[in-house]
Amino acid sequence: MNKIILALTSALAYAFYNASMKGASGHINHFVGAVVLQMTAVLVGGLAILYTKPELNMDIQSKGLLYSIAAGICVGIAEISMFVVFSKGLSVSAGTAIVTGGTVLFGAIIGASFFKEAVSYQQLIGILFVIFGIFLLTEQ
Repeated sequence: MNKIILALTSALAYAFYNASMKGASGHINHFVGAVVLQMTAVLVGGLAILYTKPELNMDIQSKGLLYSIAAGICVGIAEISMFVVFSKGLSVSAGTAIVTGGTVLFGAIIGASFFKEAVSYQQLIGILFVIFGIFLLTEQ
């Protein structure tokens, strides 16, 4: 499948993810909500493995496991904080803009700092537009 289509599919899933968290917040304890979300993600991932049948060609290295654990810790923190912030009344459009835009900004910083990825002037201008867009979407 085309990588752009896959990226847009991911974006759509994340938009519904944020909207679902907004719908749940205020109706479930934020820790319980995060655990239910994670357990559901485990079920979906397990079903995906069964469906695709990778023929036991699962290359698992310690570095991959450590980064996966770190990602799990970070997404757990992100989910709990989003349940809390949505329960305080932040709109889906503002919350999604802040999280997505912040991810672009912090991702560029982390990529440059830890993975030595270059950030071009064009990308810097794009990041500034993202920051400006967050401001416009969250200004009330």
